Amino acid sequence: MAEPTAAQPVSHAPLASRVTVAALLMAACILLPFGRHDDTSLLRLLIEAWHDDWLAATVLALVLAAPHAFAGTLVLASRGGAWSTAGVKAWVTLMQAELVVIGLVVLHQIPREHEMRAPWALVGFALVTAARFGHRIASPRVHASARDLRFYANWGALLVVGIFAWGELQFVDRGGAGTWLHATLAAAFVLAAVTRRRC
Repeated sequence: MAEPTAAQPVSHAPLASRVTVAALLMAACILLPFGRHDDTSLLRLLIEAWHDDWLAATVLALVLAAPHAFAGTLVLASRGGAWSTAGVKAWVTLMQAELVVIGLVVLHQIPREHEMRAPWALVGFALVTAARFGHRIASPRVHASARDLRFYANWGALLVVGIFAWGELQFVDRGGAGTWLHATLAAAFVLAAVTRRRC
């Protein structure tokens, strides 16, 4: 049986149930308290922000809620389906782009913000992942099976682990981080673990 070429489409076969469960837990983290001393969830904050300024709320949602939208779409895609798989790819691509933008903002703030912890770690993470991601999805030498749904699920989870771990570092001994941050990081770590090998 001949091997499929990189140009051939990859099947949208369901992933293991553990991927669905991990993605569902990560998506549900949007319902957890956003702040350390406040029970208001991220979802409620976004809804309230929408009532004040829908455009600003949309931008805020694309940044803060992107991991949860990615995870929610992955729940559907993990059971099979071309449309939801395309959605996962779109969310991962958006998160990668957002990470690069955040990395550039941090790089710009390094000379001014002396209390920021490990800024070069985030900058390096953004640049390395962007280069690797670009090569993985664009190089004709990379087989199509190497950029299937499992890859996007794993890559998206790793992006969330990286940026949220850096966020945790900023709140060490400073307060302010809510359950949302901790739980999303833990859920992303689990999702990255269960998608590391082919499911």
